[in-house]
Amino acid sequence: GRVRPAIDHRDHLDATIRSRPSQDAIVSHTTNSRYQLGKQLGAGGMAEVFVGTQSGVEGFAKQVAIKRVLPGFSEQPSFVSMFIAEARIASQLSHPNIVSVFDFTRDADARLFLVMEYVDGTTLSSLLESGPLPMSLVIFVVVEMLRGLGYAHDLPDPATGLRGVIHRDVSPQNLLVSYEGAVKVSDFGLAKALEAGGSARTAVVRGKPSYMSPEQANAEPLDGRSDLYAVGVMLWEMLAHRPLFVGEPREIFAQIFFKELPAPSSFRSRVPTDVEAIAMKLMARDRGDRYPTAEAAIEALLHCVDAPRDGRGALAHLVAERFPKAAASRSQRNSGADSTNPPRPLVAAQMTIPLGAPPKRRWRMLVGVASALMIAGVVGAVTLSQRSHGVTESDARPLVTMDASGRVASIAPVDAGSVVPMDAVATVRQADPSPPVDAAISPPAGAAEGAGSAKPVARAFGAIIVKVSPWAEVRIDGRSVGTTPLRTPVLTGKHRLQISNDNQSETIHVTVEPNKTVTVERKW
Repeated sequence: GRVRPAIDHRDHLDATIRSRPSQDAIVSHTTNSRYQLGKQLGAGGMAEVFVGTQSGVEGFAKQVAIKRVLPGFSEQPSFVSMFIAEARIASQLSHPNIVSVFDFTRDADARLFLVMEYVDGTTLSSLLESGPLPMSLVIFVVVEMLRGLGYAHDLPDPATGLRGVIHRDVSPQNLLVSYEGAVKVSDFGLAKALEAGGSARTAVVRGKPSYMSPEQANAEPLDGRSDLYAVGVMLWEMLAHRPLFVGEPREIFAQIFFKELPAPSSFRSRVPTDVEAIAMKLMARDRGDRYPTAEAAIEALLHCVDAPRDGRGALAHLVAERFPKAAASRSQRNSGADSTNPPRPLVAAQMTIPLGAPPKRRWRMLVGVASALMIAGVVGAVTLSQRSHGVTESDARPLVTMDASGRVASIAPVDAGSVVPMDAVATVRQADPSPPVDAAISPPAGAAEGAGSAKPVARAFGAIIVKVSPWAEVRIDGRSVGTTPLRTPVLTGKHRLQISNDNQSETIHVTVEPNKTVTVERKW
């Protein structure tokens, strides 16, 4: 029969910043001669987390996060064993998508503490509270999370020769997003190594009920597919923008065991069918019907129509946009560091193209120029026929001209004011998912080898700016390009602009002409 779930109510603390604490949380004492405690980030029933500084010789200093056991627990053998197990497992994990552990020791009062990577950012939970994510970023976040979990699931243990670590507490609260667009799995406090039979056993159910797999809620042996179930619940909630399971733990367990799971599209329109199918497969009640590995789920997600091209850059921009005060504070703190300065936008005057190159090579280079101009945010402008829908326009210069034979005729210089920062640009992809954006730029008719006319043909891009209060998801030609406010470059021609949120939607047909910018504004 089923084992009645026994919930472990201990509080789990992340290894990074949730939000900026107040000044009165500053702690004046030190853990030992190497580590100094700063502001407290959070506290639970058994441990607390601080911003810390690791000091060394010759003025060396590194910012870290310190998770320290509360007084009294360091003397309890059962808790010490659990905390040591967490430290041992976490210390083996070295992956870009997992919060790193640097040290494990005791302070002057003999209290155990972990020294961990400090991630400047927020949690996925907090990010989702600020509004839904664009579909491309939903895919990016889930893929990055799966990369970290897949690494843990495959990790060999040199001491035992066994392979695999199960997280057992995958949730939006334990997924961290940095202001640089990094995604990291945190808090392996409930992680458990696989046994020789390829599963992890436990006599007590631990974790957050809303993200437990049926086998975890039933205290059965676990493998990596249990974590994949939790990922599926998180993906479902990002698609539907609502929790999947609600109620008291007893009620949630009943839903996990017996409830027929609805599709996200039953709560929110325009959910892509390919991503929805992946979420439902990840949440299959029978683990044999799920993806066998994290890598298999990643492969499926990367084949979706809305798979991202520059997910990290777009995520960094979105986080800064939704948490402007924290991002501004971070920018001020890092104003002197080269690693955090934004890259200088690439402008046309910095590019050189040999005008005598063979036609095929010229087209390849022109495609590269067009891509670079789009990425750098050097955009032209757009004209919209529906001026009655709150549309304004502005002028811009032609960017690239070429003659009918495919020869580059000129590349116009760009004023600094027309350059959009890299992290403010979301690239629009065409309706056909197979070619990249720049592949849509094809030679004009008559551009075959030896064609002779020298009449220049302008190949400018346009830009669309969308501002909706309170917010809206934006799709262009059926593709999700982000949430408002946004500015995105587009190719010339006709485009279908769809703006929508949970309560309202509108479709606008846009005709893009060279060298015009359009702004669409709505208040719903």
